[in-house]
Amino acid sequence: MALLDERKHARQPYRMPTRLLPACFLALSLTGCGEPLFLMFEEHLHTPDGVTPVGSGCESIGEGSSGSVAGAAGSGGVTFSVEHEGHEDEGVRVIIRDGAGQVRAVRNYGEHFLRSGDVDEFEVELDALHTLQLRYWGGRTCEPPRPAE
Repeated sequence: MALLDERKHARQPYRMPTRLLPACFLALSLTGCGEPLFLMFEEHLHTPDGVTPVGSGCESIGEGSSGSVAGAAGSGGVTFSVEHEGHEDEGVRVIIRDGAGQVRAVRNYGEHFLRSGDVDEFEVELDALHTLQLRYWGGRTCEPPRPAE
């Protein structure tokens, strides 16, 4: 009798729990069945005294991409934060806030952008004297930032 029970169970197909399907589809769509994708960025602060590099990096996007990474800088009396949040339906959302916590800009980078090779470069005015210049691009490999000029 035990042999019949084992055969019965061996014939049943595996069914993935439906609550895992959205996460699996996100991981597959953003990583191309195992192909990694990266979001690279550079941040420069423009002040009356000149331009200062304040941040750069490379983030792996895809499976497990959720939560938030925040960075802040203070230079010449100005503070701000740049947050990178993973979203299942949008890829990565970048939120720039001034020192008071007010949202100054929001950008969304999905799979199409990450694979395109396009560069998104924009400026965010933090106050009358300070502007943050940001540059984002995607790729299949982690690229180092450009040398400081």
